[in-house]
Amino acid sequence: MSQPVTSFKTLSRTLMCALGLSLVLVGSTRYINWPFLPAGTLLTVNQVSISVEALQAVLERSTGLSLENLSDSQYQGLIQRLIDDELIIQRAEELDIPTEDPGISKLLIRAVVDNIVNDFLSSPVDEEDLIAFYANNKPVFQQTSRIKLVVAQFGMAKTAASARTAILTGESFIDVVARFKQASIVNMPAASLPEHMIRRYLSSTIADLALKLAPNEISQPILYQDLYYIVQVLNISPAALPPYHIIRKAVESEFYSRGRQQALDTALQDMRQEASIVVNQKLLEDLGIPKDAKW
Repeated sequence: MSQPVTSFKTLSRTLMCALGLSLVLVGSTRYINWPFLPAGTLLTVNQVSISVEALQAVLERSTGLSLENLSDSQYQGLIQRLIDDELIIQRAEELDIPTEDPGISKLLIRAVVDNIVNDFLSSPVDEEDLIAFYANNKPVFQQTSRIKLVVAQFGMAKTAASARTAILTGESFIDVVARFKQASIVNMPAASLPEHMIRRYLSSTIADLALKLAPNEISQPILYQDLYYIVQVLNISPAALPPYHIIRKAVESEFYSRGRQQALDTALQDMRQEASIVVNQKLLEDLGIPKDAKW
């Protein structure tokens, strides 16, 4: 099996962004008699009309912005999403996937996508392909540095300072904290944590200072919301790439994810090239699109 092209895009991003198609290539409006189409027709995809209301609905679901506040690139992304949605619905009809219920468009899209990528997903993967994929994408599988630390909170600055001095003499962090009233250990996992997890358990004020500490270093008392904190870094594990045999399942999962995306990208590209797509340029201008916008 050949190695899939690198792509991190999810389906939603695929439907939002162009995959090699610019609206510059869209057909001329002179071949469409717009007044004879439904009112507010923004574009046609294989003679199927798509309205401004559909554009507004996509906009509300995706960004919550108004049409007046969009940039040219945002307009283009939304219009391309409308085109891709319609192309996939039309592919569902070709595949005889039921389309009678207007409320199942998401299910239709999922069914078409599953049909498109089924051949790739059903093919067994060669071990050599996985090993090569792992070797060519090491940054994807590299684990970030991890830090093991302990944190205590105190009701008074003097108490926090005294505890810090005792710990510096070699006493146990936990034993020292237990001796003081109005002092306690902050509940955190005992394992080493990546930076984003430390920020999840600690406030940004404390986390920012903790992440600057060296191994075995103890912070000065940190004031945060009327309490004083001290942090000790016990260990810092540098970033490392796990051996292939340890993370083989993760490698295989990423391999199939990218291959799935490649198959979908290719199918969408083919559908766009084969489709007849015409945009109502006059209506776009009425909506506020600059005349020099690149469509």
